[in-house]
Amino acid sequence: MSFASEDQTWIDELQLFLEPRIGELRDPDGRSYQLWNFSDAKRGTAPGDEFPEIVAEKMWRCRAAVIVLSRDYVRSQYCRYIELPFLMWRWEHHNLMCLPMKVGTVPIDKIKVPPYEGSSRSVILDDIIDERQAAASFATSQYRDRNLKELKEAKLEAEIEKRLDGVGRRVVEFLRRRYGARDED
Repeated sequence: MSFASEDQTWIDELQLFLEPRIGELRDPDGRSYQLWNFSDAKRGTAPGDEFPEIVAEKMWRCRAAVIVLSRDYVRSQYCRYIELPFLMWRWEHHNLMCLPMKVGTVPIDKIKVPPYEGSSRSVILDDIIDERQAAASFATSQYRDRNLKELKEAKLEAEIEKRLDGVGRRVVEFLRRRYGARDED
């Protein structure tokens, strides 16, 4: 999960929906899947760790990335100029699942992906933000145009939970379809 430190409370909520599902999956060779973020108490980074190298390795090896887009994410130089462009590059070249979740209003419209085996280009964020990860009825939901922050301000917790649950379902479906992941025996 890619996020700014200021969005930790959203990560905590999202983790409640993702971790149980991811933890029950196994690769065809039997290896378990792990949900990772840099602040995870068990598997994250610790004081003294080489932070950029650990995050880079995790971004290189991951099969799905949930990107929590917020004002703070865009404000972070590391998130905006390193993490997001690299994940977008992997999305384009390795068919990585990049599932952006829009927390609030994001102050940019596009992200520049640096040149590597091709020219530099921009990815329009609205083209990759797909909040239809919620319930099957999301397309007809009266709350479809609201981001997570707006739902929280309106005290629509059930709608937030539907979206977070939908993220979990989409990640699991992708891992099953693309990598042959199966439930733990």
